[in-house]
Amino acid sequence: MLPISLMSFALSILLGLWIKRMTQQSKERARLIEELRRSQARVARLSHEAGISAERERLAREIHDTLAQGLSSIISLVQAAESKMRDEPDHAAGHLSRAGQVARESLAEARDFVATLTPPTLRGGSLVQAVRRQADGLIAETGLDVRTSVHGEEESLPMPVNVVLLRTVQEAIANVRKHAERARTVDVAVTFEPDAVRLLVRDDGKGFTPDDAREGYGLRGMRARLAEIDGTVTVSSRAGEGTAIEVRVPVAVAGVTGKVAAGG
Repeated sequence: MLPISLMSFALSILLGLWIKRMTQQSKERARLIEELRRSQARVARLSHEAGISAERERLAREIHDTLAQGLSSIISLVQAAESKMRDEPDHAAGHLSRAGQVARESLAEARDFVATLTPPTLRGGSLVQAVRRQADGLIAETGLDVRTSVHGEEESLPMPVNVVLLRTVQEAIANVRKHAERARTVDVAVTFEPDAVRLLVRDDGKGFTPDDAREGYGLRGMRARLAEIDGTVTVSSRAGEGTAIEVRVPVAVAGVTGKVAAGG
């Protein structure tokens, strides 16, 4: 009986230890599950906050590239009309007419912004045609000699890529309007290469030195837009030698679907 009693006692001890260990493991699993639940909730909250931040940034870029630039153009045109109202009424009337056109285009952009976010200038037309319209607008507003050129055979690009490139042209032209003092000529070039699409906006204004370069919201927004489609932007400038903004988007990223006739 003694061996049997000792064996039973040993088994009881082992069973108690096993039950205790299982209880501890259950508590540990419960603790880990609770930590995992808290971590998932924290990740979901951070993801939600990041999504809100990204959406705010996107909306801010859209507003800056559409409504803000349109209002800036209208103000410049009205000021130009006021300065010529007495001595050159015909020129003043032309500036006011252009201001009304810009206001209508901005209103269309705003309505489209609420609807599909596809710029009206790209609807029913090519990227090159939209770029040329932007160049014509700069001529009408400033009287600068704006030369638009197309190199290579124009490719049909997906609408998101067209939108990014058009917004880039708008921002570059807005910078010319605001900062390119003493500029006389502006070159706007669109180049379709076998492996990439390039866009260049260059002026012969006062330029700036690298120490003076302070990227504003417009250039930061431009870089952010291009990063979304793996594009790159290079800003080159020297004091007294003008400024050039060059953009490159890989064709593989652009997802070229076919050819269209270049025109405008």
